[in-house]
Amino acid sequence: MKNNILKILIFIVLSAALYIFLYKHMADFKAINKIDSLRFIILSLITLMIFFLNGLAFKKILEIEKIKLRFKEYFGLILVSRIFNYLLFKAGPIMRAKYIKNHYKLSFRSFFSVLSILSLLQAFTVSLISLLLMVFSKNIAFNLYIILLYLAIISAAAALLVLINFQSRILKKIKFIPKKFLLDKLPILNNCRIILFIILLNVFALILSGARIYFLYSYLFSSIDFSKAILIAGVGILSLIVSLTPASLGLRELLMAFTASLYGLSPENAAVVAIIDRAITMIWIFSLGSIFMVWFYKNIYSTDN
Repeated sequence: MKNNILKILIFIVLSAALYIFLYKHMADFKAINKIDSLRFIILSLITLMIFFLNGLAFKKILEIEKIKLRFKEYFGLILVSRIFNYLLFKAGPIMRAKYIKNHYKLSFRSFFSVLSILSLLQAFTVSLISLLLMVFSKNIAFNLYIILLYLAIISAAAALLVLINFQSRILKKIKFIPKKFLLDKLPILNNCRIILFIILLNVFALILSGARIYFLYSYLFSSIDFSKAILIAGVGILSLIVSLTPASLGLRELLMAFTASLYGLSPENAAVVAIIDRAITMIWIFSLGSIFMVWFYKNIYSTDN
């Protein structure tokens, strides 16, 4: 009885939040009118492929905990998580954790330990590729501060991954840190194939994200260097990892426009590209994601799939 009441309350709150969100951000969806049907299909296919790669990375990282998700789970949970992120701040990972706990008996602590590895690998990969482009691409102006920033992110991500793998040894003598604040020790080095596969998925996702930015620039303004498109897309991905606002709304567009200005591109044009890029993503998150939301809503409190 309590579960049924809770489910009804959650449904009412989410429905209200969805209506308010769509009403306030209708202008973002109208920006899509600048793209014709054929180009919209191309951009949509790229977007769906990115969702698939993100879901596949989520599936692979859970294999460290001996959990094997089916397609509707890893693909559906990614879309449902995105919807929750738009509606409530940081709600997506929490709802994914709830589903995984109910169906696979994985504790919240273990789930967020695994999810932390996934986020760190994504930040590491994006920053490394961006750094290599800045150093070796002839079309990118040298910027010491940006290079140092990427080096800091790479170093921090690598250090945290090592800490997660060896934290029981490293923190053995630090007795004042309560165990509840520590992540689970996960055998990252014993799962090198999974880690390398996830890094490869992140590389492909970054390239596709860059392709989406590149095509939007070509369609709306003038063609830009593909390496610049990847750098702009990379900043967008990093902003989603940090996500200081729900789904990084506003922050992502601001950072992408600022990044474009650093590479000699118009920040105004970059802002338009970022908004339309967001609009295309939102269309598929809320349309296709709503279908999986029904499945998620029916299954989150059940113990079978």
